[in-house]
Amino acid sequence: MPLRVLLTCKYLPPEAEGGGALTVHALALALAREGLDVTILKARAESRPDPDAWAGLKVVETEYRDRFDYRAKGLPDFYGHLVAKAFNHRSYRRALRELVETEPFDLVHAQNHTTALAAASLRSQNGLPLAATLRGHGLWCFVLGKALPDGSPCSGCITANQIPCVSATSAVTPPTVIPKLASMKAWMRFQDRLARHIDLMLPISTMMANEATRYDRPARVIPDFVADLATSNGLVPEAVRKATSDRVPGERIALYAGRLAPNKGLDLVLEAAAERPDWTFLIAGDETRGDYPAVLHRRTDERGLANVRYLGWIANAEMPAVYDSVDVVLLPFLRPEPLSRGMVEGARARARARGDGARRTARRGD
Repeated sequence: MPLRVLLTCKYLPPEAEGGGALTVHALALALAREGLDVTILKARAESRPDPDAWAGLKVVETEYRDRFDYRAKGLPDFYGHLVAKAFNHRSYRRALRELVETEPFDLVHAQNHTTALAAASLRSQNGLPLAATLRGHGLWCFVLGKALPDGSPCSGCITANQIPCVSATSAVTPPTVIPKLASMKAWMRFQDRLARHIDLMLPISTMMANEATRYDRPARVIPDFVADLATSNGLVPEAVRKATSDRVPGERIALYAGRLAPNKGLDLVLEAAAERPDWTFLIAGDETRGDYPAVLHRRTDERGLANVRYLGWIANAEMPAVYDSVDVVLLPFLRPEPLSRGMVEGARARARARGDGARRTARRGD
């Protein structure tokens, strides 16, 4: 009988095209090809993908939502974020328990912090071994970040760091800081206790592995996947050709590829564009949550940055050709990234370019 594996995640492509979603999809297909019985438990997205998108995979959807819309309910950010964590944890825990009670599995492999903690809370009940891929700071950090408001690096979730983390200068000024600190500490104790029920942690980088040492759990670093270059169609997307159609000889092109989120440092890209009008800056990506993309476009217009071109979302199969058509890949992150997919893809493109150059040199006999 084949090994029966339950993968738990938030979304799959084409609902989401980030490193996590793409890796889960690729992993599920690879395991199925090896003869394993694979089931994916994921959140139900608002839009329905093409029926062929998950061909060959068994996908079970739950009403769990990635983000509890606390702002729409009038809750302030801090307590809204806490309620969102609790809401997401309980909803996924319920879905996971119902699925495991009706179908037999040999292993649960959680793919993000919310589903990992939900599975850990059921570990003693269902007795299933639990592996958890750690690709974000969310298993430890209350606000999903690794920098304090003053920009200094965070050395851990201790009181000295928690006070500025909740935008205060001391634990008594203002008094509202005290219940915030208490809530943060209670949540940290809760998730610390659950994390110790994870049988195997699979951090995607050594940085994530170092953060996980506090739990004293077995760990093995396994980076997220990136697409094989052979899957690329080799065609430069129309959006890139249009954005660079007025390129003059000698003009250089810089590329940012990823989500349009505040923590990604895109304001630094605009600063660079203002300093170097002789360069073209391409921004590939989008973000469906929040108003930051609109703010970014407005700032670009207000500063008259004609050398900044927004490409929108580019399909992953087209990205190798995009990397090949630029001179520099920008990684302007404002906080440490567990493992930047853009960095890996950019390095891969550079390595391929250097390899092609070496082969051409060898053919010429230079």
